[in-house]
Amino acid sequence: MNGRTARKIREKITATVVEHLKAGKVAPWRSPWVGHPNAGLPTNIISNRRYSGINVLLLHLHQFR
Repeated sequence: MNGRTARKIREKITATVVEHLKAGKVAPWRSPWVGHPNAGLPTNIISNRRYSGINVLLLHLHQFR
């Protein structure tokens, strides 16, 4: 990718963010799920118990596959 193409991409991204902010839309870097009951540590959907120990690590590693 040359400098001209990279600059166009950055300008397009900036214009899109500014457009959304001016329209009053939620800032793209804010997480609407923060404070949601399902946010945070992985939880068993049936028992509603949070996973612990190596299970948490394995689940987090799995998301990068």
